[in-house]
Amino acid sequence: MNAATIAINIFIPLMFFLYGICIGSFLNVVIYRLPLEIPVYKGRSFCPKCNNSLHAVDLVPIFSFLFLKGKCRYCGDKISLRYPAFETLTGIMFLLCYLAYGLTWYTIVGCALMSILICIAMIDYDTMIVFDRWHFILLALAVCSYFAQKQIAGTVYPEITLLSRILGSVVVGGGLLILALVTGGVGLGDVKLMAVMGLILGLKLNIMAFFLAYIIAAICMLKPLITKKVKSKTEVPMVPFFAISCATAFLYGDRIISWYFNLF
Repeated sequence: MNAATIAINIFIPLMFFLYGICIGSFLNVVIYRLPLEIPVYKGRSFCPKCNNSLHAVDLVPIFSFLFLKGKCRYCGDKISLRYPAFETLTGIMFLLCYLAYGLTWYTIVGCALMSILICIAMIDYDTMIVFDRWHFILLALAVCSYFAQKQIAGTVYPEITLLSRILGSVVVGGGLLILALVTGGVGLGDVKLMAVMGLILGLKLNIMAFFLAYIIAAICMLKPLITKKVKSKTEVPMVPFFAISCATAFLYGDRIISWYFNLF
């Protein structure tokens, strides 16, 4: 392997990570502003404590937080760790998309999907609200993923057919809808999310994402239930768990399923 190849193998993944943390900085704005009905694209970023407008030096992803020692330059109030955390998370997710699918259009679709899942998860965690606009964006992304996947189908991963996508939406989305109507313990936002994710993941991966989300939720809620910090009837936002499972299914679903069945 020559020096040019080594440089490319380092440069491209690094660019995906750096681009991801920049997008993550914007996602923090979206997560904060949308529930408050503050226009996302208008007005400069500001400190929520003192309302001072932030300048470019205050907005460099991750590095500004470290340089300012986690405090606002103007009022000295602590900056939440979630800001650099989600910038870093977005960078990592972009990098994982590249490592999974290479320099392809499907990787771009994956990066967009990760960004949307992060926004949906955190807004639901903060407010227990899932805005319908996200489902329409994911629907458009499903169309893009169908055509973008043809670039990698049959090479790294098997193609997710149109029939599989429709069945993934109907079976999982329909199953959740029945649970919502019968038990009342499932939000319609969860139903819509998994229905549209079926159009992206297909039947097999969406079923996996469904079960994986509840496994993760059960593990995360076990300690709070034992310590009685939450009660069995406490309403829990499920979208963060669905977001984790859907991201996992998109990146590694086929590998996980193959590994699971090879165990038996």
